[in-house]
Amino acid sequence: MTDLNVLERFASQNPISNSDAEKSLAPQQWRSMLENIVSNELPHERAVVPPRRRKGIRLVTLGAAALAVAIVAPTLWADGPTGASPAAAKVLHAGADVARKQPPAPIPSDGYRYTKSRNSWLVYYDICSFPSPTPLTCPAPPPDDWAFSVAISNTREKWVASDGSGRLLVESGEPRFLGPRDKATWKAAGSPELDSPGTSDQSFGPNDISYTDFSEYSTDPDELYDQIRGKAEGHGHSTDAEMFVLVGDLLRETVAPPDLRAALFEVAARIPGVELVGEATDPVGRRGTAVARTSGGELRYELIFDPETSELLAEREVLLERVDWIDVEPGTVIVYQVYMNSGVVETTSDRP
Repeated sequence: MTDLNVLERFASQNPISNSDAEKSLAPQQWRSMLENIVSNELPHERAVVPPRRRKGIRLVTLGAAALAVAIVAPTLWADGPTGASPAAAKVLHAGADVARKQPPAPIPSDGYRYTKSRNSWLVYYDICSFPSPTPLTCPAPPPDDWAFSVAISNTREKWVASDGSGRLLVESGEPRFLGPRDKATWKAAGSPELDSPGTSDQSFGPNDISYTDFSEYSTDPDELYDQIRGKAEGHGHSTDAEMFVLVGDLLRETVAPPDLRAALFEVAARIPGVELVGEATDPVGRRGTAVARTSGGELRYELIFDPETSELLAEREVLLERVDWIDVEPGTVIVYQVYMNSGVVETTSDRP
């Protein structure tokens, strides 16, 4: 899904101008609207580099939402001349062999696919865009030091039926500053109101939540490669980068048939620029193997999977160099999504 698709969907569900909204909507209302959009599965869970600063509030995220207007920047990965590195290809082929040996998961005809994840998103603010009243006299345009980033964490449970109906339960935590400069800038701005902890529990009717139809995908690696490439072309700034994201999107569907999961590992092994990170620990302490693609030299997007089961454990973004849009040291994980539990249940009150 492109930047324009995201903005069009936002506009279609909220047909008001930004200026009108800033005057009339409270932060909690912004958050409610964005959670409704994200529940319909916007480009799932990918982190992006903030663009050149413009007036507005940015969302750097692998998936969910916080408050305010979100403008998603294009991915900056560039296509490479070859497939994955030999080391990455080796572990991905091994992952394919493991996936083929896994027992098939039950596919609900009447029930729901359930997924529970823990997440941390990065929200980037231009202070001068905060809705009034804000105790700040802003120059125009805002200088670089009138901006800061905040991490928002949550626990997300999703139930989705084959007709696209279901439930989304999100419990959000306190906003966190990852670096002292960001917190100091926020205080200098008069400590404007940020998102607050809370619970959102929404039910959806048919076609309101995306449901992956696995029958649309070939289990032949060559054919699947062409399918995924076709879906990736024209999106973002790199077809190869979009392919890697789409592979991650499908691998997190733990109820996908084993032969499809195996083919996805084979496809990942052919994507240029994919490299082996090696042994990794996900944000909740589970050990796995990480493969990754680097974005513009600044960010590394990682997929961490269990080599014993081929299960995707987590996705995360690692900052590789100092940048002006967040105050953290290189090597810091700034965004993550951890898959805690999944399966098939009979009702939206059940858990596996």
